[in-house]
Amino acid sequence: MYERLFQLGFIKTRLLTNMSLPAFINSFGNFVVKAGIGTALIFLSVSIFL
Repeated sequence: MYERLFQLGFIKTRLLTNMSLPAFINSFGNFVVKAGIGTALIFLSVSIFL
């Protein structure tokens, strides 16, 4: 009984991680791009003011 539940939970966890990993990488990539653009904009505005 418990073994069956454990197997089902393991399969569900595997499916969830397989599904969410590309989405996580995608959102992380978007975050890196946004942070890079923000840093570049701050750097540009600072260099213009100086």
